[in-house]
Formats: sequence, structure tokens, C-alpha cells
Amino acid sequence: MGGDMTTHDSVDLDTPPAPRRWLTAAEVAERLNVSTATLTVWRREHKGPPWKKLVSRIRYLESEVAAWEDGSDGSEPGGAS
Repeated sequence: MGGDMTTHDSVDLDTPPAPRRWLTAAEVAERLNVSTATLTVWRREHKGPPWKKLVSRIRYLESEVAAWEDGSDGSEPGGAS
């Protein structure tokens, strides 16, 4: 309980978080300039952007696709891991 003070990043409680936007395979295919069949192969081979199965439909979180595109998620675009 000394005089040490911990600093924290400020949080703007008045600004709501950005909404999560889910993309279809067709939207991601168009964005990446590949076919939906290529996305299917990538999913089977555990390559490409992260995806989720939501109520029996394949969806991609837009922010995760963007991170995959720029390589900030630790993998390389184009399906390489």
C-alpha cells in the first residue's frame, strides 16, 4: 500500500464497441479475389482466414479476415500457414 500508482489506459465508456460484422463465404471470396471453392479447400486444409460455423452456416468475422489479410494474426495471406 505504498505510494506506487499503476497507470491504466483510459476507456471511453460513452463510446460503444464497434459492432462485429460477420461475412459470408461469398463476401470473403470476393474480398480476397478467390473462389468460394478455394475457401472450402482452405477450411479443409486449416488454411486461410479464421471461420466459424454459426447455425450450420459458415461465417467469417470481418476483423479476423482483415487481420489475416495483413498478416497480423501470425499467418500469411493466400492460405499459407
